[in-house]
This record gives sequence, C-alpha cells and structure tokens, in this order.
Amino acid sequence: MKSILLIVVSFCISTTLFAQDANYTGPAKTYVTGFYKQAEEAKKSIETQKFVAAQTKVDQMDRAITSIKSKDASYNTASMEVELKKIKEQLEAAKNTRQSELGAGQNATRNRIKIKQLLNELFDFAVFSVRFAETAQATIDTYKAKTQEFLDMKDAFAAYKSDEKEKEELKRFIDKMKLSHTRNFDTFLERVQNILSQSTGEKGGNWEIAYYELQGEQAHWDAAVKVFPEEPEFDKAYQKITAAVNKYGNIDNIYAKTQVNKVEKIKNTKLPPATVKDASLEKILINGFNSKYGSVYKGTALKAVLTQDGWTIERNSLTGIVTGRNRTGKIAYKGTDGKCYLLSNNIFIYQAFIGNSFSNTEVIYNGLGGEEMLCENVK
Repeated sequence: MKSILLIVVSFCISTTLFAQDANYTGPAKTYVTGFYKQAEEAKKSIETQKFVAAQTKVDQMDRAITSIKSKDASYNTASMEVELKKIKEQLEAAKNTRQSELGAGQNATRNRIKIKQLLNELFDFAVFSVRFAETAQATIDTYKAKTQEFLDMKDAFAAYKSDEKEKEELKRFIDKMKLSHTRNFDTFLERVQNILSQSTGEKGGNWEIAYYELQGEQAHWDAAVKVFPEEPEFDKAYQKITAAVNKYGNIDNIYAKTQVNKVEKIKNTKLPPATVKDASLEKILINGFNSKYGSVYKGTALKAVLTQDGWTIERNSLTGIVTGRNRTGKIAYKGTDGKCYLLSNNIFIYQAFIGNSFSNTEVIYNGLGGEEMLCENVK
C-alpha cells in the first residue's frame, strides 16, 4: 500500500489542474465536457485501485477526443491528449505496482509452504534410517541437497520465524525434535556402534546399513545446527555423532575392521560342551545330517554333541495325547571347500510315538547355515 500511496501523491502533484473551456459553446461541447468528467473519474478509480473502471474511463476519454476532432476540427485538443497520456501512464504504473505486491504476497505464501515441507522432510523423524545399502548414499545426498535448499531460503525463513503464528508452531516443532532426540538418539548410536564394532562383514549383513545410518544421522544434526544455531542441544548431538563418524572412518576402514573381527570369531568358534554323552544318539545326529542335509550344506558331519539332557515330550494341543519327543544337539561339519563349520542352530532328533513306544527316528534341522570355525577346534 505504501507504493500505491506514493504513486497517488505523485499523480496528484504531476497532474495539471485544468479547467473546462467554459466559454466554448461549439458543436463538440458535449464531448469536451464529457472528457473532463471522465478524466476526474479515471483519477479517482486509479486512487482506489479500481483499474477496470479506470480503463473504461480512459477509453471514453480517447473516444471523446476523436469525436471532438470530428465535430469541430478547429478545436485544439493538444492539452487533452497530454492529459490522456499522463493518465494512461499513471494507470499502467499503478497496475504494475499492484501486480508486484500481489506477486510478493504469492511468493511469501509459496515460501511458507515450502519451508513447512522442508522442515518436515529434514527433521520430522526419530532417527535417520535407510533401507538398502545400494541406495543409501543417494538418500543421504538427497537429504543434503534439501538442507542446502532450505539454507538458500534464509531470508524467507527469517520472515517465517518473525510471524507470531509461525513462531509458535516452530517452537512446538523444535520441542518435538528435542523430545525425539532425548528418547531415541543414544539408543540409535549404541545400536549402530555395536553393529559396526562387532560385525564380521558377512554378505547381506547389516554393517553397511549401520554405516550409512551413521552418516545420515550426522547429516541430520549438521542440518539441525545450521537451521537452528540457537539450540545448544542440537550442537551437542552433532558433536557426539561426528565423534562416532570419525572413530569408525570410511566404509573401507570399517570393512577392514569386520575382517579382523571375522578372523577372531572363526578362531573362537567351537562346539559347545556336551550336556550329556551318548554315542548312539551322537551317531544318529551325524548320520542323519549326512544323509538328509549333507548335500544342502555341502559338507560332511565330523562331530555331534547333545545339548539337552533328556527328551522333550510333544503332545496334541487339543487332546494332550503324546505324539512324539525330541532332543537337541549341535554338529560341526567339514565343507567341500575344505573349511569347517558349526551349525548355527540346534539340530533335533525326533521320534514319533506310535502304539506304546517311540519309533521312526529322524533328524530335523530348520536353522541357518554353518558358522566357519577352525578344523582344529573340532575336538
């Protein structure tokens, strides 16, 4: 509105106060009188920003001059033409100023919407997470790009923060972030660091995901510090996550550490002590594995131990009638690759209860594959 007022003041000062030719009584008198009347109404319409009405008056003034020339060729319309030009220019200037103000308002609205969107995308989550290692870096790069997009809107964000309504909403948003940080950050950091420090680098393991989550969380708190530099809690979180990032280094360093862990794990993997010794049951486990699972795991059982003293009785869940029994054990086997392995889970001896006795002995294993161990530890 300040711009419009300046235009109006300028308009009033620059417009020559002209009077109608009161002595003129010629054939164009009606059009002369009409011209001056339309000029006054055009100026009032411009002052009140009724631009359509002003344009109508301008058009009528234009037609009035044409009619005056037609009705009385001797009448001098030069001052009228100067005045018409001046009003046209003022109308165009006022319309442009108003359009600029409307455009600024629309930009401000768009900026508010974009700021809200980016705030949600950058900070509305408990901790940074990625689903797949293959796309993790792209996810982090996208996050960093959005952070920069937000930082490039510094002036718009300053205006956003100065608005009382938005200021209150922003406070609630920051409080939510602080609460999320209090509840989740340390748990996240402990989980990720445990994975990275203990991983043995197996294919499909979650150590790569953990690495990228750590990088992403650092990007998250880096964004928080830059967007909210007045929040010391965010800076503490950033310093803490950065220390963890620096501790583990890049992904090649972490992979090298996993290989050290892997060698150490292989070295320490051994058959558990037998809960009870029973040569016949141990043989059942060995023969059962070789005949039923040897080809699946590409190996031959070397030794078995029983990990359960006694049998677990199985019953029908409805009738309670005994249906069978099982007993657990562990097996170490040698693979066709020349390496030795320990079954990750217990292997079962199962016997069905038929008649009044247990029979139809079989070996059942539904667990994971083997964990590598030193063959010298199979003893």
